[in-house]
Amino acid sequence: MTIKSSTISKKGQVVIPADLRKELGLNAGDKVNFVKRDGVVMVEKASSADVWNSVLDKMTVKRNRVTEDEKAILVDPKHDDPDFVDWALHG
Repeated sequence: MTIKSSTISKKGQVVIPADLRKELGLNAGDKVNFVKRDGVVMVEKASSADVWNSVLDKMTVKRNRVTEDEKAILVDPKHDDPDFVDWALHG
């Protein structure tokens, strides 16, 4: 276990020590997650999926109606992604 200290600025900013940034592969502009568990806050590099999910969470979704022809294409047995079909049909 590695313990490093940093000071919280007036703006709430914290510097991650250089050796930890290097070890974790963190670079300027990278996104990080703060995970709180049992009174402990951990910092981890955000995955691409985390970043995309945060972007998608901020987007407004407009539902479109699916025509019967489009529905027939989506439920074609050749289509191998049931999650996509569900999303396309139900949003």
